[in-house]
Amino acid sequence: MDLKSLWRAVCKGDHAAEEQLFQLLSARLRIIAQLKLGDSCEAEDVVQNAVLTILQKRDELDGEADFAAWAHRIIEYKILDCYKARQRRVARTEPLTEKTNPSGATLPDPTLEHRLLDCLSRLDSHNGRHARILNLHYQGYTTDEICDRLRLTRSNFYSILCRARSMLQHCLEEGGV
Repeated sequence: MDLKSLWRAVCKGDHAAEEQLFQLLSARLRIIAQLKLGDSCEAEDVVQNAVLTILQKRDELDGEADFAAWAHRIIEYKILDCYKARQRRVARTEPLTEKTNPSGATLPDPTLEHRLLDCLSRLDSHNGRHARILNLHYQGYTTDEICDRLRLTRSNFYSILCRARSMLQHCLEEGGV
């Protein structure tokens, strides 16, 4: 039996067809994931996640829609999520490039320190609240302490912190706030 016939049987309530459908579907999705990811463990995780999503959302599928195409789109999205997760893991584990002296200890870049202080000063003159949040966060205050001190909600705090970091990064890279 093909996927479309099995899908029709499942829609009619055939539990044996449902088991057969998901075994066949898992095998097909596993091949796709293995080819695209190259890692059998990651591929298996992605397939399990995709099959779970298909099981949870199968009632949302229109009876006239092609089940195989829908399932294929789901596995493609799950593979993309896996690629994104890989990139985040790699970004977190990449070593920072810093100047080191022969003993192995890192030396601060004096020009960077000067530029950073200059950018913080510019940020303070542009928007004092942004600079204050960066300063308090750098000093180690918790989110709740900063929110209480500045009378902010948590979401507002994170929004301002994100904007302040972006402005600081822009200043360090481009020279202006």
